[in-house]
Amino acid sequence: MSITLLGIHHDRAAFVCSDEPVLETYVRDDRRALRDHEGATRVYVLAYDAQPSQIIGYFTLATSSFDFADLPKNIQRMYPPYPGAIILGRMAVDSRHRGKDFGTTLIHEAFRLSLETRQLVGFIAMIVDAKNDGLVTYYTNHNFQLFAGKLRLFIRAETMQALLDEAREKLHRSTESA
Repeated sequence: MSITLLGIHHDRAAFVCSDEPVLETYVRDDRRALRDHEGATRVYVLAYDAQPSQIIGYFTLATSSFDFADLPKNIQRMYPPYPGAIILGRMAVDSRHRGKDFGTTLIHEAFRLSLETRQLVGFIAMIVDAKNDGLVTYYTNHNFQLFAGKLRLFIRAETMQALLDEAREKLHRSTESA
């Protein structure tokens, strides 16, 4: 499997996201996803190496800032008052591929790419605006924390790095025991 930038070779029309039709429409719409990909947002897709045009899932990343006062007080003390952020704008897994942990794969790749970006452009957290309460639970299960309203969540860059290190170590242990 590989994660690449969205391209014209991807079969966007075949993508199905029955739980959140807006996420299906976004990737299928030529004007939206491809236009966004060329502008302020980057669209990344997960595909099988043997079927590189089939989209298993996707996510979008963009830079942003947010109101410092929305952060919990204990975190405000750690950072300057004009924090940068990475926005995990949209993320979806094709309904036919649910239950295979592809969402975690997408989140980890979003973390990895964002942390690479941090070498060039500073930010303190990744922000996501969940579409519903079920997705709030999903993101909190991936160590995001609520702030600035009931559907907005964030995860600190340091936590993203720790989770990637933990996943890498877990993979290393599993390959050693195999």
